[in-house]
Amino acid sequence: MTKPLAADYLMLLFFLLYPFLNWLWLWPRLVRATAAGVPGARTADYWGTIAIEWIFTVYVLALWFVFGRSWDSLYLGRAPFLRLGLGLALGLAVILFFCQQHRTIFARPKLIESVRQKVSFADPFSPHTDAERYHFWFVAITAGICEEILYRGFLFSFLLALFSFLGAWTGIIAAIVISSIVFGCAHIYQGYRLVPRIALVGLFFAVVVVLTKSLWPAILIHAAIDLHSGELAFGVHRAASQESPGRFAADLLPDKSA
Repeated sequence: MTKPLAADYLMLLFFLLYPFLNWLWLWPRLVRATAAGVPGARTADYWGTIAIEWIFTVYVLALWFVFGRSWDSLYLGRAPFLRLGLGLALGLAVILFFCQQHRTIFARPKLIESVRQKVSFADPFSPHTDAERYHFWFVAITAGICEEILYRGFLFSFLLALFSFLGAWTGIIAAIVISSIVFGCAHIYQGYRLVPRIALVGLFFAVVVVLTKSLWPAILIHAAIDLHSGELAFGVHRAASQESPGRFAADLLPDKSA
């Protein structure tokens, strides 16, 4: 992107408004619906998230097509073969690590309980049934593709153009830091404490993109992380429900003795 246009600034509405919409309305509504046992609440939320992310992603891709921009500036063009290969190899290593971690956790009951407590904050969004699990796969893949195009593709390119006066490396560092902070803030609905951690994950993705000059390794790793998180949440919920069918649901209800 050589110079941001009015159509580019319109995209800022997504980065500024969507996190607050999710935090103040969409997430609380999902929490209430799942707590009340509304049928299909999670599935509806999954497809709503998928639709929103794809709408803005298609808008970004349309900007590049209509204005004849180089796909390299969106990190979707040709990348150096060696760098891309190393990035994809890193993605494969991450997937293999998650597979091994998954087997290790579900082979040890104590680890299952520990993981269940750690992921309980995301229970309203986590799949509980086989049907929800399959729908969640589409959410994870969408997040991997769309969020990388939006945050490490569009936003990073936009910030590079905005900070071009700072010089090459200073502009890149500024774009990496700011885009990572924005990415972390986009997940504020999950709680304040997770924002810095997710911002660091965004920082990792941005570094991978800069080093490989491609979004594809980051897309692969991002989707793998989300798939792994969903599978873990589904697995520990299923294990806890089978062990004591009423216990898991009881843990989510307010303590009436308080």
